[in-house]
Amino acid sequence: EKPPVRTECSADLSVTANIPEKYVPSAEQRMDIYRRIALVRTEADADDLTDELLDRFGEPPLAVQKLLRVSTLKNMARSIYISEVKGNEMELTFRFVPYARVRTENIPVLIANMKGEMRFLPGETPGLLWHRLNLAGKKESVLDVLQRLLSEIKELLI
Repeated sequence: EKPPVRTECSADLSVTANIPEKYVPSAEQRMDIYRRIALVRTEADADDLTDELLDRFGEPPLAVQKLLRVSTLKNMARSIYISEVKGNEMELTFRFVPYARVRTENIPVLIANMKGEMRFLPGETPGLLWHRLNLAGKKESVLDVLQRLLSEIKELLI
């Protein structure tokens, strides 16, 4: 059998997500934690690492919490054959890997469900563009929007 192809996903989001020097003073320890955060695959992994950080360094600052969440969301995107996510809380672009098996008949349904905020991007690496049209009462962070949209996009897969 052919081994499954591993999808990599890059994320370029307008999010401050890092490990502040004040939180983890040692550069070696920060690098180790960055490596471990990159390996986070599930919410359970993120929770375990958060517990360890809490024990070792105290309550993780918001930037560290966001870094853990970005890692988890990148894994979610990777699992649904998305190779790239770019944007902010106003606009997000998703690009699929060339071998993604997408139910093309569900694309119009997804676009209709998004009430005009989503459109299909054809091309060599097809994708989706989400653009927030209605700002009234929308206080979602880019990570909240990303999580919601990834759940919707998951329904496109075969």
